[in-house]
Amino acid sequence: MVLFDAPLDMALGRAEKVRRAVKYLTLTHEGKPIEPLTISLGVACFPTHGQDPEQLLQRADQALYWAKSHGRDRTATADEAVTEA
Repeated sequence: MVLFDAPLDMALGRAEKVRRAVKYLTLTHEGKPIEPLTISLGVACFPTHGQDPEQLLQRADQALYWAKSHGRDRTATADEAVTEA
C-alpha cells in the first residue's frame, strides 16, 4: 500500500487497522469455518527510510521479515528492523 504525504505514525496506524481487520475476518469454505488468518506488515516512509521506491520497498520488506521473526501477526517499522540488525 502506498500512502502519499502520510507521516510514519499515520502509516503505522493504517497498517495496524488492516492487520486487525484481517485477523477478525470470518471466513468459510464449503460451509465450514476457516481458522482466523493473521498477517504481518512492514512500514517504511520517505525520505527517512529511503530515497527511492526500491530503497523504500527493501526497508519495508526488512520490517516485514522482522515482524515475522518476532512473533508474527504484527506491524513493524523499518526503524525496528534496523535497531536489531
